[in-house]
Parts: sequence; structure tokens; C-alpha cells
Amino acid sequence: GGRVKIVHVVGTKPDQEPIPGWEGELGWVDEDKIKKFCFPPAPDVLTMVCGVPGLYEIMCGPRTEPEVKAGTVLDKLGYTSQMMSKM
Repeated sequence: GGRVKIVHVVGTKPDQEPIPGWEGELGWVDEDKIKKFCFPPAPDVLTMVCGVPGLYEIMCGPRTEPEVKAGTVLDKLGYTSQMMSKM
């Protein structure tokens, strides 16, 4: 147990107001949510990224490039290309 973690984040803006009936995370996926919910960088960790093009640009670089782009959130947090998959 505990090897897969799925966190649903809903929002149309980073500082999303509460949504009636929604108990999950609000806003956009950002560095703070990665730190809070993702396993820290390690050789046996795989972080999957899936979303709109803007998310890829901020998190890891273009979806069409397998490498973690320098200066992105995952790069700054220490994730390597071997620890990340762009879906």
C-alpha cells in the first residue's frame, strides 16, 4: 500500500474560491502542491504530469520533450527525467 497517490485539483484560477460540494484541492497545481502531495525525488519515484500546455511549461517543459526543462518546478525540486513521465 501507499505506492500510488492521486490528488484531484479543481480550479479556473490559482486562488480558486471554495466550490459547494467539492472536498478536494482547489486552484492550480503548483510548487506548494507538488511539495505537499508528491513523493520526494528518489530513484524509485515516478511523477506523472498530465494537463494543458501551460502546466507542462511551468512544471517540466514541453510534453514533446522527454527531459525535465531547466528552471521548471520539477527541476527546481530535484526531479530528473527518469523520475517523471509526461502523459
